[in-house]
Amino acid sequence: MAEVSNGRANLHLHTIFSDGELPPAEVVRAHADAGFTVIALTDHDTLAGIDAIGGLDGHGVRLIAGVELSIEDEPRRGLVDAHLLGYGFALNHRRLRNRLHQASEAREAQKRETVRQMAAAGFDVEWEAVRSRARGNVGKPHIVAAIEAAQPGVSREELYAVVWGRPFRKEERSVDVYVRKLRAKLEAALPDQTFIHTHFGFGYRFHREPSQVFHKQATRR
Repeated sequence: MAEVSNGRANLHLHTIFSDGELPPAEVVRAHADAGFTVIALTDHDTLAGIDAIGGLDGHGVRLIAGVELSIEDEPRRGLVDAHLLGYGFALNHRRLRNRLHQASEAREAQKRETVRQMAAAGFDVEWEAVRSRARGNVGKPHIVAAIEAAQPGVSREELYAVVWGRPFRKEERSVDVYVRKLRAKLEAALPDQTFIHTHFGFGYRFHREPSQVFHKQATRR
């Protein structure tokens, strides 16, 4: 979370209601104190963080409705397995609320299965211990934290290999993982887009041309 505002916005924020580390009120207050103009809480498949602070008004900073949706991989419908950020919707939208409830239930079942697999692989973990760490939707960080608490000597490399399905690389950041996966999915659809531009506070986009004169070959897809 940024400590100093760039004078504009921070539109991708998680709270303890998904895989963030701070309560929503603290996230909002920190951004208001830092002088941000507008922010959005975008927890995974839930609006619980926004609900917990009583809505969008009266917080010393402009809030817009936000959520990060889990998109399933359904090639026949043209869908890829990715996370989609949504903004500016009505908080009382019944159809959206119902869809988020369904997504949360699916996420819960998926994480239960992950915990079962971790236990079967020999890790000291129980669903109740994982669930108690999450105020809202359970995420992989809750699973990892529960195992590390029960087994202080377990290595992050072991956990990474089982939870994420491949070896852990210390030099790799989470953002690199997500961007690489998204690139792989979009490569067939956008074969002529060779550069990825960073828009701080907003995200990324593909483009034919480099965004900087010092853009190097290494930054190509």
